[in-house]
Amino acid sequence: MHHPLLPYDCRTDLVPMVNTDIFVVGGGPAGLATAIAARRKGFSVTVADPIIPPADKACGEGLMPDALAALSNLGLSISAAASFPFRGIRFLDRGTAVDAKFPVGCALGLRRTTLHRMLVNQAEAVLSHAR
Repeated sequence: MHHPLLPYDCRTDLVPMVNTDIFVVGGGPAGLATAIAARRKGFSVTVADPIIPPADKACGEGLMPDALAALSNLGLSISAAASFPFRGIRFLDRGTAVDAKFPVGCALGLRRTTLHRMLVNQAEAVLSHAR
């Protein structure tokens, strides 16, 4: 299946020649954030990943304050309806607990699919404007 962000079509195993400044391997949250940031700096960017987004897996569901600031810098904001705020973290192991509040701001919990979908939409918007 072919996705507009990705040059690879897994139905045919054909990979077209791509002339690009930056080729990002991996269309997950980190790859898409990289692609968005690079495109906003004026680079031509191509993203390749055989998985059609959004990928549903148990990771990336807690965004710490620095991650929220980075997403804001990429032009993304997360709605209160799509997330749950939390002010710290706690680790438990065999009766021992360690916890701490974030020194600044709060974090947000949200489904990875929600984050991935938001990043895909933003990447499609900025990558569709070729230089």
